[in-house]
Amino acid sequence: MDTAVTHKDLALAWLFIGATFFAMRSCEYLRTNHQEDSKRTKIIRLRNIRFKKQGRLLDIVRDKLIDAELVAITFEFQKNDKRDKMVHMFRTNDGIMCPVMACASTVKRLVNTVPGCTGDTTVCSYVERGTGKVKEIFSGHARIVIRGIAELIGEKV
Repeated sequence: MDTAVTHKDLALAWLFIGATFFAMRSCEYLRTNHQEDSKRTKIIRLRNIRFKKQGRLLDIVRDKLIDAELVAITFEFQKNDKRDKMVHMFRTNDGIMCPVMACASTVKRLVNTVPGCTGDTTVCSYVERGTGKVKEIFSGHARIVIRGIAELIGEKV
């Protein structure tokens, strides 16, 4: 999180944190070089993320998502042939390493910054600074970022 400089970097940092809690494969939260319809695994979309507080489903536009007690993600189609598998995680007391905080930050970023955002918008979508175009974060970019962070902390890559 400390190395995030651009909006894209910050979006990727929150995606990394959320993906860690849900043990996601990179192709579940990032665009790859393969067409999505050629793969079993599908990218998480806005419609796949739900928040609950005191048993009540929160509205992603009107409610304060960071106050949720849990976040649930529905994995529509996974590599292992499982379909519509819902996995939930409870909030932690950490301000950054928290699945609710990570997913809430991702959802709010999409809803507040991506023009024409719908339930079909992928979690890796972002608005490119300068052009205003909606783009997606690719796994190749994420790999470069992870390697750079590993080198910063003294690991050989």
